[in-house]
Amino acid sequence: MGKILTIISREYTSRVKSWAFIISTFISPILIGLVILVPILAAEKVEKEKIIVYVSDAEAQGMAWDYLKDKSDPFIVFLPASESDEYYRDSLGDEEALLWVPSTFIDKENVLLSLKTNHTLGLGTFKDVERKVLDAVRQFRMDRAGVTPDVREKMAVKPELKQDAFSGKEAIASAAVASAIGYFMGFVIYMMLVIYGFSVMRGVVEEKSSRIAEVILSSVKPFELMMGKILGIGAVGLTQFLLWVVMMMGISLGLGIFLATNPELISGVGGSTQPDPETIRTQTEILEQVMLVLNLKTILLFIYYFLGGYLLFGSLFAAVGSAVDQESDSQQLTWPVMIPLILPTMLMGNIIQNPSGALAKFFSIFPLFSPTTMMVRYASKEPPLGELLLSMFLLALAFLGGVWLAARIYRVGILMYGKKVSPLEIWKWIRHY
Repeated sequence: MGKILTIISREYTSRVKSWAFIISTFISPILIGLVILVPILAAEKVEKEKIIVYVSDAEAQGMAWDYLKDKSDPFIVFLPASESDEYYRDSLGDEEALLWVPSTFIDKENVLLSLKTNHTLGLGTFKDVERKVLDAVRQFRMDRAGVTPDVREKMAVKPELKQDAFSGKEAIASAAVASAIGYFMGFVIYMMLVIYGFSVMRGVVEEKSSRIAEVILSSVKPFELMMGKILGIGAVGLTQFLLWVVMMMGISLGLGIFLATNPELISGVGGSTQPDPETIRTQTEILEQVMLVLNLKTILLFIYYFLGGYLLFGSLFAAVGSAVDQESDSQQLTWPVMIPLILPTMLMGNIIQNPSGALAKFFSIFPLFSPTTMMVRYASKEPPLGELLLSMFLLALAFLGGVWLAARIYRVGILMYGKKVSPLEIWKWIRHY
């Protein structure tokens, strides 16, 4: 045990002190923040395309123009078509379009309007024009049906459906927030398993190719070397994750204080210095929902499934690394390890849609899939205690089996040089060594 602890200490300290660890630990949260913040700021500062839309509605008896003439804004201007369609076909500029309205606009429920241009419009511009045109059609049909203004106002109010708990019961999180957090946790575990799994494999390959392993194995057993490397790199991953959590909490707290002391930054439309009460209420509710999901039990389960998944797949990646001389030779042996990691990420959406279904149950219990999918299912809808305990037990059992399997490969492969190893030969190592 003492030798394993020595190897763990060596692997841990050598990586934590490296510039790669320091840079990735402190730069990654900033990059993640930029990825989230930049699109938001870009959406506020988006440069809209200006366009003039000529309305050709002679067949509709000029009725479309009556409902579109008041919908112009600085970016989309509606004008009546004063020339023939053929004229506009040859003379439309890059910032002009012709809206052709057929006679069916008056009587038929389903009507196809045509926006004719000499170039492709930007998606945002087309959607803005479409929204204004469809709103005009809706108003026209309400007038034809005799719908009064007060009835229209009532119809424009959208009902809100909120998931809530009975009085006296424990509060529950909304499905949207819970699903988003579950997907995020599952994806984070997947990324960390891949990153640190390959780190284990790369470390084994480097030691093997530089013949350092021969020197180390004169003092320790292959199994001790493998376990020390896996646990040491796993400790690095856990340290990095905990540092990220602390940093993100600090950034969130600092951002909250900054916005509270600078309310003009979250002001509503019109330049008001007072924050929009509805926006504040929405943000507060979302924060409360997030805190309901990210409780102590959820965090502890996340750590368990990350560690269990890492120990399982880390041992398998170590076995792959010991069977090859160069990292470029590991592709054919890596895919059997990567498939159980990739497949659950492709089915996360299905699990979120029905966290109690047979697919969700199987993927959250089967140990090769559970590290990435149980957190998705748990956040979306907490599974029965029996299924959760079974999943945790099978993951621990799979880790022990994976270590045993990898150790049999590792003991032979770590000392094999200059030979391309086939899957059949690896199977022989497992069976006969």
